[in-house]
Amino acid sequence: MMLTVFNIAWGYDLGDEYAHITTNISPDVDGESVDFFFTGSLAAIVDPASGSVLLEVS
Repeated sequence: MMLTVFNIAWGYDLGDEYAHITTNISPDVDGESVDFFFTGSLAAIVDPASGSVLLEVS
């Protein structure tokens, strides 16, 4: 699944191995979904403007 991310809020709860991320929540972005996930579920971070892979998790 690919997400479009304009901003993030992140943190750890007690006992979490991975940080949780909430996207597009502050400030609110009209027409974009708010998503919640853990960093342990990331496969890659890609710059949509250039297509450059900024991070790839193996």
